[in-house]
Amino acid sequence: MMRGAGFILAGGVALASALLLSAGTVRTLDGKNFSGNVRFVEGDQLLIRGAKGQQVKVPLAQVRFASFEPVAETNLIEQGTPLNGNGTGLLGSYFSRPGYKGPVIYRIDETIDFQWGLGRPIVELNRDYFSIRWTGEFECPATGEYTFYLDANDGGQLVLGDALKLGEWEGQLGFVAKGKVQLTAGKRYPVRLDVYDNYGEATARWWWSGPGIPKSLVPRSQLHPQLITPEITQALPGQSGLLGCYYRNRFFFGDVLLRVDPQILFHWAKEPAPGFGAENFSVRWMGQVQSSLTGEHKFHLVADEGVRLWLGEQLLVDQMRNQMRAEFTTAATLAKDRRYDLRVEAIVRQGGAACQLHWTEPGRAKKLIPPQNLSASFTPPPSVKSPTGDAAAQAVGVYTWGGSRIALPVVAADDTSVRFAAGQMPARVSTVNVGRIVFQPVSEQFADKAKADRRGALLKNGDFVEGKLISIAEGTLTLDSTLFGQREYGLLEVLLVQLAKVNEKPPVGALFLARLEDGSVFHLRQCRVAGERLELEDPTVGTLTIEPGKLTELKRLGVPEE
Repeated sequence: MMRGAGFILAGGVALASALLLSAGTVRTLDGKNFSGNVRFVEGDQLLIRGAKGQQVKVPLAQVRFASFEPVAETNLIEQGTPLNGNGTGLLGSYFSRPGYKGPVIYRIDETIDFQWGLGRPIVELNRDYFSIRWTGEFECPATGEYTFYLDANDGGQLVLGDALKLGEWEGQLGFVAKGKVQLTAGKRYPVRLDVYDNYGEATARWWWSGPGIPKSLVPRSQLHPQLITPEITQALPGQSGLLGCYYRNRFFFGDVLLRVDPQILFHWAKEPAPGFGAENFSVRWMGQVQSSLTGEHKFHLVADEGVRLWLGEQLLVDQMRNQMRAEFTTAATLAKDRRYDLRVEAIVRQGGAACQLHWTEPGRAKKLIPPQNLSASFTPPPSVKSPTGDAAAQAVGVYTWGGSRIALPVVAADDTSVRFAAGQMPARVSTVNVGRIVFQPVSEQFADKAKADRRGALLKNGDFVEGKLISIAEGTLTLDSTLFGQREYGLLEVLLVQLAKVNEKPPVGALFLARLEDGSVFHLRQCRVAGERLELEDPTVGTLTIEPGKLTELKRLGVPEE
């Protein structure tokens, strides 16, 4: 049996300590997935005990990916918590400007799991300088303590009723915040999740963990969309159909009435909804369409006045000047069972107008698109990979030449070592292994000034001073400048110091990328149990020991992403 307060599970496996117990998921190299309680045992193996008590032991050499989330009520993970909600997601309000201003597009998002990279989050939105607000209710599946996580870039905030508020507004390069809260089974809590993007890459992701729930995305089953304004609070039940957004003008602007329309089959002899007139209104339908066949599909849009139709990001029909009844036909190739973003817009100047959407599937007759082929909710698109290359605009921390990041503030440095605050792990790292020290987030406009082949300091005003690091002490950077000789700079003036090239590829011999709770990233040759702690060996940092609860993820290097 290992050292420490050990105990035996059924099957005779000796476990080191309850401190090594986490909720998580393990994926093996041969494609198997296991979720439940995850422990390090016998040095470098993982034991996973899932719901109903089944257990499996996986050598680290066979692990492709593993996540870890320490939990207080470990027995509940083995039992599992049923997710009994029938939610459809949260209502997303996508604003074209920061501060939740400008034209807005509404849609229902099943989960908040977006990594847009440098792309647009939605058609017609800018790539930069936008803001998004998701609103609705969170339905708690079981009484107990929950942990919520918000990953946003550039900034964001999560508000869950009066129980929880977390996030950051000033971060320029993103953050991950987490908070714990006690919730009651069956109760619905108002939720508002705000994010904004200034420039560069954009991200919005929302996870949870709780009684019987390993760390994972908050699922649509527990989310109920609502539009919350000073004038209207309206629930949006139902999944089949499209989200209809009705405006009291022809410009898709201002107060909106939301409802789920099963089909687009309208002849507005009277007003389209209570409180509307029979003339001068506009409607935008948002959702996704799914076919049971692969092949070319024809879409037929009938309208008396102006209409547009998008499939994905393709504008297939653009007839906003139309002033008489007409049928507009377009074609697109769809794959079986895949969901495609669908958006239809119509404007009505005079009463009595019509709008209908039919399709012709391969080998079938023309008909109205059935409700079961339409979804008012959107599934998140695949994540967008970040562009490769040297990126000076990185999070605060010390970066080794091998690409590891130590997310700790530097208290002192010279030509032999870079040192961290007392009690931190690691306590220091050899200067020869350091490639870059980032003191403050670097904006995209200055990122190209700190290229890999330059040595010196990037200042807050955007100037790059060529030179060699002499020391960091008492809030001051001393640099041997090529042009100015030895000079001192207050650290508040400095964004980063470049000492050597930070390689894009990890060091030879590194097997895993490890992420820690504080944001540190290490490239590991080994990860093993050492008493009641974990021992990590990084070739550019050295060997360090950590509390097991600080490890959040292990990912095997050199294996293509799934």
